[in-house]
Parts: sequence; C-alpha cells; structure tokens
Amino acid sequence: MTQIISFVQEKGGVGKTTLLTVLAGLMANDGAKVLICDTDPQKNALSWAENTHILNMQQGSASDEKGLDNAIDIATSQQYDVVLIDTAGINTAFSQYVLSVSNLVVLPFDTGQYDLNGVLVTLDRIEWTAKMCQKLIRTILVANRYNPRHKVSKNILESLKQKGDGYNIIYGCPYLTGFKQMTGGGLPKGNALKASKQFLAVLQVHKHLKFYENEEK
Repeated sequence: MTQIISFVQEKGGVGKTTLLTVLAGLMANDGAKVLICDTDPQKNALSWAENTHILNMQQGSASDEKGLDNAIDIATSQQYDVVLIDTAGINTAFSQYVLSVSNLVVLPFDTGQYDLNGVLVTLDRIEWTAKMCQKLIRTILVANRYNPRHKVSKNILESLKQKGDGYNIIYGCPYLTGFKQMTGGGLPKGNALKASKQFLAVLQVHKHLKFYENEEK
C-alpha cells in the first residue's frame, strides 16, 4: 500500500522542503518508488526533483484536491511505495485536505528561531482535521538546529512534549548547515549528508516508513 507523507508548517524557512527532498532521495537510492507531489506555489521541491536524476523517483505538482487525488491514484495504481507532499501554509482548505489524505505528517520547526507558536498553530490544525475526518493523523515533530545545551531549545521541546498526546514524537535533528547546495539538485554532502541519513535512520527505527518494514519481511 502506498504511504502518503505530508510535510507541513505554519511558518516558512524551517527546513520543510529540505527534509522532504533528502528523504525522497535517500529512499529512492534504497530502492523505494518515490513520487514527490509539490502543492506549494513556490515549487521548490519540484524544481529540486527536476534537477535530480535518481532512479525510482518521479515528481509532479497539484494545485487543488482533484489534482492531488489524481497524483495519489496514479502512485497507487503504479505501486509506488511513498508519496511525499510539500505544502505551502496550513491555513487553506487545500492544506487541510492534504492532511486528511496523509498517513503521516512531518512537522519541522527551528528551535533557533524560537518557533513555538508556529508549531502549536500547526498542531491545532492537524488535530482539528483529525477530528473532522475521524482518523488518527500520526505526526512527527522534527527540531532542526537543535542544541541540547541551549536553554531555550530545551524549554521549547519540553513545552511540546506536554502538548503531545501520544502520537506526536519529537526528534532533535542536527543543524541544517550544508544543505544550500541542494537548491540546484542532488543530495547534500559531508556532514549534511550524514545528518540526512541520521534523520532517515530515526524514522526507520521508530517504524514510520512502511517501505522499510516491508523490506524486513
């Protein structure tokens, strides 16, 4: 069954598209059939994918519910392992629809920018959508530029842990330094590539990616 993973945040510039693209590239390199569906008008994920030539990875865009449904239907019929959806904000009806069709939501935030309010607003939207759809929307909160020795970062994580209700899982991700070269396509190098693989490994260990569970079987 094709897994649908969306990347959302109320606030921009927190590594949403970066995490999507590195996950897409690494999973495709591992043999997963990956479809990137870009619903953000800026189309940064689509641009990256068009300049990145990796087997098993395709890309497209959608501007409305019909377009997204069509992309998911194609991915399902062609037995793609995962559809990764990049979003714009979270305050649109279309973004709410993206959440409703997702099996998993990745919510990145930047502890270096004290981005607590944006996370809480986004979580409220996810919870509201889950209630309307009467389904559980599994959500991962990913702390980018996280410094465990930084008091503010620790306080933000503690606040979010109190907000969580059992399915919001928080990871402290390494700094995003080294990812800028990805705008032209391809995967990062050096420490940035190492950080990307660590992010993938965390998702695998906690069994959030169905492709790797199927591989083990």
